[in-house]
Amino acid sequence: MKIPYDHDKKPNSILQKRINYYALIRGPSYGSLDFDDREEIRTAIRENLESHGIRFLEYTWVWDEDDRCLLLVGEYENKIDASQCIKKYELLGFKTCIKTSLPGGADI
Repeated sequence: MKIPYDHDKKPNSILQKRINYYALIRGPSYGSLDFDDREEIRTAIRENLESHGIRFLEYTWVWDEDDRCLLLVGEYENKIDASQCIKKYELLGFKTCIKTSLPGGADI
């Protein structure tokens, strides 16, 4: 079986890294809080989610440039899907955001 090759595409465009859109719930700023206080913030967000019947197998916590607590709730290849995801959380009263990179440049 011969695999077709698209001669119109440039090699660089084929190798370009895809953009991920990370859907996140935004919590308050950690500021200069110690670990226990930060854990209280994370616990409050988890309990709020659970009060709406939402539970994750794994909670991935990150923070932004303002040291704000962020919970990753979805990773998408297009912004429309990420936007639809966060709208559901906004209807439940959560503050949300979409980012194309996470702290440290690490992909999840």
